[in-house]
Amino acid sequence: MPKVTEEHLRARKQQIVDAAFLCFARKGFHPSTMQDICSEAGLSAGAVYRYFASKEEIIQSACDACGADVELLDGSVATPDTREMLQGLARTLFPRLDGTDAEVVNRAMLQLWAEMAVNERARGSFVARRQTARQPVRRGA
Repeated sequence: MPKVTEEHLRARKQQIVDAAFLCFARKGFHPSTMQDICSEAGLSAGAVYRYFASKEEIIQSACDACGADVELLDGSVATPDTREMLQGLARTLFPRLDGTDAEVVNRAMLQLWAEMAVNERARGSFVARRQTARQPVRRGA
């Protein structure tokens, strides 16, 4: 059997997180089931469980992805050109609006923020990433 590349593994994981993102936007975190996520991703339960042991892990990955977007702020504020900085911030803060239904994205982001308010594990990684991203702003980069 051919070896699966790291790129393929990352892409499959992202496929699952993206499918979960849509499920969460439609139904919320807690009403969405693993079967909903599997169906949305077009994968079997076994395939999804190969990458994530639970729905909680998928929620964590979605929150991590949200926090990773915040890390990109570092590069966005590093330029002295105001127009460039604002364009970079827009690309960083609103990346999912390109070709995606904005209403779905907004609902999912609200779900993410609400989950981080009550889920300490999800909130912890996001807060750490946000603090890292704020350092250049505090330094006056």
